[in-house]
Amino acid sequence: MKALVRQFRRDYPRRPQPVYPGVHVGGRERAPAIRWRLGGGAPRQSWLHFTSPILQRHLEDHRVPYATRRAWMDLDAQAQLLNMEASMAAAERRVLDSYVEHIDALTELAETYRAS
Repeated sequence: MKALVRQFRRDYPRRPQPVYPGVHVGGRERAPAIRWRLGGGAPRQSWLHFTSPILQRHLEDHRVPYATRRAWMDLDAQAQLLNMEASMAAAERRVLDSYVEHIDALTELAETYRAS
């Protein structure tokens, strides 16, 4: 994920960018995800999807060429694949953690029954 963000910064070095991607770290239960932020003097806001109407309006306001937008859409498609993989891995970890907790509880219960 970070490599994709670095690639964007390397391929589009102009500062300030009207929008830029970053790795948004979700809560304890959620996987990190690549999302977009508005740049170019816009007020701080939450992380946005590339398809967000707010983000698209911002691109219009900054007159970002359609060719650049298409390139950024391709980058966002790659980001969505990474987001999906990270989300699936996080879900698997949650299930495995729950399984381990359950097995530990069963082990404690078995030891209690053996002691009686």
